[in-house]
Amino acid sequence: MTALPTQIDPQGTTPLFHQPTSGSPGRPVRTKWTGREWRVTVLLVMVALVSLADLYLTLTYLQNGGMAEGNPVARWVMSMGCPWLLTVWKVGLVGFTCTVLFALRKKGSAEVAAWLCCLTMAWLTFQWNSYIRDVANEIHQNPQLTQVSSWMSFEKH
Repeated sequence: MTALPTQIDPQGTTPLFHQPTSGSPGRPVRTKWTGREWRVTVLLVMVALVSLADLYLTLTYLQNGGMAEGNPVARWVMSMGCPWLLTVWKVGLVGFTCTVLFALRKKGSAEVAAWLCCLTMAWLTFQWNSYIRDVANEIHQNPQLTQVSSWMSFEKH
């Protein structure tokens, strides 16, 4: 373990060192997580869980009649017609985001970003709630809705 400087020689020539007293030799000293680190971690776990639920619902709808998709990038990925590609894209994007924010969890900007991600996923949950409630009835009354450009499906025609 490296010694840490504790004071400087008054002559300014040699620093005086001491060995840390806690922890065992060769291992870093372990510190407790701050409140921010815990908050960011919990928020990112929530983002990951809601993202998995979103992926599940998306795949379920795409494979059982289709759905309208408002996100043009997601619509492009879905247009490939491959559930695995959509899964890899979604898990990769959320995984990358959560990994970066977790690595930066000590910074205030990471906490702000984690809150924004969590609020976005909460908004998406409410969107799914509305979609599930309203779209089935609307499609029965207006079947041509499935012909609009935002309608995506993995079903074979």
